[in-house]
Amino acid sequence: MKATHNMFSAWQEVTSGERNEVVFEHLNKTYGAYQIRANYNRTLLKVFSATGIIVILISAMVLLMKSDPVIVMKFPKDDMDVFNPKKLLEDTFVPKTPELPKTTFTPKTSQTLVPEVTTEPEKRDDQNILPIAPNNNLNGTPCDSCQDNPEIISGLTKNTGPIIGDDNEVREISGIDILPHFPGGDAELYRFLSSNAHIPEQIKEIGNIKERVGVVFIIDKDGSVTDIALKHGSKYDALNTEALRVVKKMPKWEPGRQNGKPVKVRLIIPLLFEVL
Repeated sequence: MKATHNMFSAWQEVTSGERNEVVFEHLNKTYGAYQIRANYNRTLLKVFSATGIIVILISAMVLLMKSDPVIVMKFPKDDMDVFNPKKLLEDTFVPKTPELPKTTFTPKTSQTLVPEVTTEPEKRDDQNILPIAPNNNLNGTPCDSCQDNPEIISGLTKNTGPIIGDDNEVREISGIDILPHFPGGDAELYRFLSSNAHIPEQIKEIGNIKERVGVVFIIDKDGSVTDIALKHGSKYDALNTEALRVVKKMPKWEPGRQNGKPVKVRLIIPLLFEVL
């Protein structure tokens, strides 16, 4: 009875050896279904084993990727002076690109283009222009860093000569009740001169020059800028031309006044051209 039960159970197993022997008794057993059934359990074990190994490897890789390594750097207290970021930056080599000549337009006394102060009359052959002497103490700084300077009025030409009574005569600053002033005030004059005066290209090519050009002009009774001329020029004609051009471009000023009436006033502006 027991043998019959075992034989029946073996027959129910498709891959059992007894069943395969009966089914393939008179058939070719070297390939085909016989080999598949005979090796089924072994093949299934290999597949499950390989799958398990792959799952384990993938899980390990995921865990390794999620865990970022922590790097700790410690400096012994005795050696902290060796680590000097500032010194490190100083020692770092930074290649320098060649710089083009730096051009600056520099006024004399107040970091901008300002009129020049004169205290003594200057002897001139031209009798049509009253004496005006330059102030040799004026020094300039580049005008691209110009700032508003409230001293521009004190920088206008000053002459101790007498004031002529005729309103059509040109007057000097000394004794004028109200001095001429640029529309908008001193700051606008600085901005106008700074934005309109340029270093000529041929002067830039020469480089390393510092030239002063003084331009004398008259503010007429209606505020017009007239009688523009060089007070003292540069050896470079291009700078003289540029200085005259900028002054001629100025708009009308508020005229000077004497006893409540507009009068003609002579002024001078020194322009310092500098190319480093």
